Amino acid sequence: MAKTIGDALVGAITRQQRAARAAGSMDPVTGVLHVRADGTTAYSSGTGKAWIDRLRAAESRPQSLPTACWAAIADLRHRSDGLAGSVAASVSEGTVRVEASAADADGGVELAFIPERASSSRSQLPLEWPLTPRERDVVGCVIDGQRNRTISRTLSIGEHTVEGHLRQIYGKLEVRSRSQLVVRWFRECQLSTIQQDAGPSCRQAPCTSAKERSISRSCSIIA
Repeated sequence: MAKTIGDALVGAITRQQRAARAAGSMDPVTGVLHVRADGTTAYSSGTGKAWIDRLRAAESRPQSLPTACWAAIADLRHRSDGLAGSVAASVSEGTVRVEASAADADGGVELAFIPERASSSRSQLPLEWPLTPRERDVVGCVIDGQRNRTISRTLSIGEHTVEGHLRQIYGKLEVRSRSQLVVRWFRECQLSTIQQDAGPSCRQAPCTSAKERSISRSCSIIA
């Protein structure tokens, strides 16, 4: 049983990671906008212009360039790690991440508008888990295999904020590590289905080898 569960755990996590990558790669509505150093726009993709219109519509005092764009540019200017500046903004359709990257030596900036998708695992979390929406986002990212740095980029929050969310999550769910968090998710969301699919003969099969007995002890928290 332990070997079956162990293999299934690896398979479940692998499927979640593949689903997350697939969801991120199929987004057809990412837009681009080039902003000159003086703040004027040089060119924009059709979807880039559409995102500008959506961001303007969400502001109480619309500007030629929405506040989220200036915020992303400011984030880029203050970075020393070479990464793009990034902010998340709410629009009627949900949330869009605005990323700013250096475009030329004259101070021009390329803005990319990337609609954010919820983690492929978030919707599978138990409803009774006492987590905030943002904590559920973080848990979904952890289950998808993301580390803190990647989570911070995915959710447009700082790494220290990610660490703070994880401390809250661990306390609420009574776990002490990422692995224990994944195990709890697996036990509550995946295990019963796998046991049903395995059938009685597989569930009752004894562990005959030293390796299987070792796996059984390692997986006792699940079983």
